[in-house]
Amino acid sequence: MDNLCIAQEHASLRIGEASVIALVRHALAQESREVDYLGIILADSALVRALNKRYRGGDYDTDVLSFPLGEGEAIDGEVYVSLDFAAARCAEFGASFEEEAHRYVIHGLLHLMGYDDADEAGRKTMRRLENRYLSDLAEASHDALHNLGTLHDVEMNAGNTVVE
Repeated sequence: MDNLCIAQEHASLRIGEASVIALVRHALAQESREVDYLGIILADSALVRALNKRYRGGDYDTDVLSFPLGEGEAIDGEVYVSLDFAAARCAEFGASFEEEAHRYVIHGLLHLMGYDDADEAGRKTMRRLENRYLSDLAEASHDALHNLGTLHDVEMNAGNTVVE
């Protein structure tokens, strides 16, 4: 996806870009949405806080910020994810660091799609969609690992093992 840009802007924390791409592509397909430009910036809390203060008037740490850059049907915007926030909060929710960061990515993307969590109904809708897309990603990852294991078993039984 040429119009998807992932920027690893944190000095030390990283999440796998392939899983972010898979998650974003899946959500876009499920929502029947096109993208003009989508930037996913995986940042530290200082950058996200500074953006929150400058553009939203909130002088506090937050997990994710979404910024629409254009108008129209196709998505045109950026999502800033605080990897520090994900690392600090993941245990609280019984999630891995990467799972929590993925939740922020999908949450920000849903905002760019027009979903809003300003009221209880909106929060429930967004949480349901987040859970669905994260579950789909986990299932796809599990299936891929299972298929790799099956392929490995077939190769082992066929005597085609290559050791490098």
